[in-house]
Amino acid sequence: MKFEEIEKKLSPVHRILLTTDGSVTSVLEALFGQVEVKTELQKVIKAGERVASLLEIHKGNNVNMRVVILRAGEINTTYAVSLTPVERIEPEFRGYILKEDISIGRIMKRLKIESRRELRNYSVVKAGKKLSRIFRISPDEAVLRRNYNIIREKKIMMNITEFFPCSLYKFNKK
Repeated sequence: MKFEEIEKKLSPVHRILLTTDGSVTSVLEALFGQVEVKTELQKVIKAGERVASLLEIHKGNNVNMRVVILRAGEINTTYAVSLTPVERIEPEFRGYILKEDISIGRIMKRLKIESRRELRNYSVVKAGKKLSRIFRISPDEAVLRRNYNIIREKKIMMNITEFFPCSLYKFNKK
């Protein structure tokens, strides 16, 4: 089946995951119960042209790059990459994001940070080698991909790209 055809057959749960402007962790907990965060990579990088443009910062600025997998029991539900300009987060937030396996939504709730999410784009892509290994699916299987910004005080506080295996979220279409 072609990916254009898959997009037409997305279930309501697929559509919710792709378009929500709220916490994905809350959606996942409603579907699966307790969700844990496993940090795969955490490092500060210098923004190249692409990242600087994406975050609306200067090339060379420090950016925290965090890669996590959200898990429900033994099931990997989500793979996410976040990019955060270090200068735009206060030390307490930085402490949570650098040292703990906790979702961004939970950190923001704990610190009572007011923000909004701005969906940039979404698509259905092939899993490929990396995501097929993470989700334990075939490299040719469909994966939902979405990218959004978290906006705070009219500036991009964070850019997040999330991936969800379509087969895990095949709830009946009504």
